[in-house]
Amino acid sequence: MKKLIFLLLCTLSLPTKAERWFDVEVIVFKRNQDPASVTEKWPETQPNINLSNAVSVFDATSLQAQGLTLLPQSQWKLNSEYQKLANHAALSLWFMWHGAKTMVVVA
Repeated sequence: MKKLIFLLLCTLSLPTKAERWFDVEVIVFKRNQDPASVTEKWPETQPNINLSNAVSVFDATSLQAQGLTLLPQSQWKLNSEYQKLANHAALSLWFMWHGAKTMVVVA
């Protein structure tokens, strides 16, 4: 009986694979104000960021190679927020991007 319980626990603890969808929406904007007038405090030096796995959202071939799919604007969820920001005098919108990726998650 102890062996059966041990085997059952080992079986339950094995990693399981599940396919999940991840949707990402990005709105990039710039403030229309002089940075000197902002009271935010930022570090003088920024840490180096490893961009070796970065993918350009403007390169469809790279996106497809990474399994990313651009969705049509009709499926975007942040359209109303984008319009509110577009009407804001203190901001300049640069672009909005929405993509989806299927990933296998090991739990």
